Amino acid sequence: FFWWSVVVHALSAIAVAFISLWMGLIFAVLAVRAAVVPRFSPTPKVLGYGEIVSTLVVSIASLYFV
Repeated sequence: FFWWSVVVHALSAIAVAFISLWMGLIFAVLAVRAAVVPRFSPTPKVLGYGEIVSTLVVSIASLYFV
């Protein structure tokens, strides 16, 4: 499951980069996050906060950069 998440995030970054380089950069950061965060074993609460922040960043960026 871990590697699938990393691969899907990386492929998303590549696909979105064709639409907007800024969005591609944001998705690349999310791909790195998918690879790094599970190694720290954060609590569900911390993961939830991270997901909320990530969703807000992608949503706001898509309004401005696409």
